[in-house]
Amino acid sequence: MQMENDRVCRRVLRFEVAVNDLADHKRRLLEANQVRTELTLPLESAVEPLRAARITSLSNDELYNLRIDDDFCDAINPRNEAAALAMLLGKLGSQPQDLQLLDKFYKAYADQASPGSGVCYCTEGGHKENALYRWAASSGIETRLQPAMFDGGIRGLAAPTDLPAGSETIRVPQAVLISHETAKSSDLGPVLMQFPQLGDDSIAVVWTMVERHDADSPRAPFWKSLPEQLHSGLSMSDSLLQTLQGTPAYAEIDTSRKHVEQQYRDIKPILEALVAAYPAYMQPEWFTWPAYLWAVQLWYAYAMQVRWPDGSSQECLVPYASLLNHAPYPHIIQYGQLDPDTRVLSFPSFRPTSKDQQCFLSYGPLPNLKLLLFYGIAISHNPHDTVPLQLQIPHSNSVRQAELHDMLARHNIPLQHKLCAGRLPVSLLQAASLLGDSKAGLQDSIARCQELQLLKRLEPMLKSVYTFVSGQAHIVDCAVQQLAQDTHGC
Repeated sequence: MQMENDRVCRRVLRFEVAVNDLADHKRRLLEANQVRTELTLPLESAVEPLRAARITSLSNDELYNLRIDDDFCDAINPRNEAAALAMLLGKLGSQPQDLQLLDKFYKAYADQASPGSGVCYCTEGGHKENALYRWAASSGIETRLQPAMFDGGIRGLAAPTDLPAGSETIRVPQAVLISHETAKSSDLGPVLMQFPQLGDDSIAVVWTMVERHDADSPRAPFWKSLPEQLHSGLSMSDSLLQTLQGTPAYAEIDTSRKHVEQQYRDIKPILEALVAAYPAYMQPEWFTWPAYLWAVQLWYAYAMQVRWPDGSSQECLVPYASLLNHAPYPHIIQYGQLDPDTRVLSFPSFRPTSKDQQCFLSYGPLPNLKLLLFYGIAISHNPHDTVPLQLQIPHSNSVRQAELHDMLARHNIPLQHKLCAGRLPVSLLQAASLLGDSKAGLQDSIARCQELQLLKRLEPMLKSVYTFVSGQAHIVDCAVQQLAQDTHGC
């Protein structure tokens, strides 16, 4: 999308569909909904450009969950709305009359977010966050946010003053970023690179296990600011893990824990060799299983994917910005690109941040299973939670089975689906219609009345499948209730 000036100096908003596997689908949606991709400013309303932004910002998962009759006049989900608002903000720039059009959409978005309360700033006294704040300033990090504690003992970053949409909340120079290249270029790097068993990720982990204990390290305030213990699915106790027995979370967490344990066993001889080679410096307690697990969790939970100007990407620890917490309704969503001219990693907010409000970023549209596994958190009523559903072709005569296989393949209807909050996707209902009726043929669309009938028929089965998934049964009720409202009087 780009802004152009025509011969009469009119400003034109242009929405371009990125060239990828989703492009044709998005173009069909734009055409079917009569959404224009060129709009002349000033505008009387932001609804029309937002419809275009919502469609062009759709992800693969969001396309899957769309209803045929969605008109994009309302938000699709938090991720898509954030991307659409950020797109419009980048286009509109700083024109006050244009930005005012987004006010009601900012408010609607913010009303869905948790307001937070009980801010207590940590920029004075002996707080380790205060030491990090001062070190960040001396290291060239610029910020309009300050470290603070919030209700429940949660630490994060807050805005000491009102910040408008588009504010650069944090700017981190490339030299401050910590990556596997940082580890390789350290004094320890050449030693670690002599071991072919150590890949880039393992070199970064082992270097972290040593570096965090170096009082003379230029990054010492950052290491000291980190929690002494990190909690995630990887460090979950056996007894706690057993409470998840029978859920998808149990299988994924158990598999991931065993993988990390095996990695430690594989490199333990190297760690013992380091202690033997440098007994005056390396301490055995730096290389225990808990120390290794801490370093692994640090890189899983704190590292951000950063794209370099040459197009390459690296996982990086980003000091100070690491205090930003995740939320499904964030303030910051675009933060992974180093500026090729300034060599600075910027964290711009796409919506306003009120005074004393915690400023959030997004790790992505992650379900609670991923948040629990890698970050040790779960969000009540997470809008990105999904429940997997695997349909099977019923055992019947071979001719009918072949027909079903052919129809599903020709119309690209999968058997593996995801149930999320709201109405069920068309492809799931089409698949259910085919598999549940021996005489059914594929319909190009399913009216909402038909959808409700199908869903009510499927409701007992769906609930029986998901009763073991804690907190997920409400999704089926939500879908039924929403459809009942939509089809009232149908």
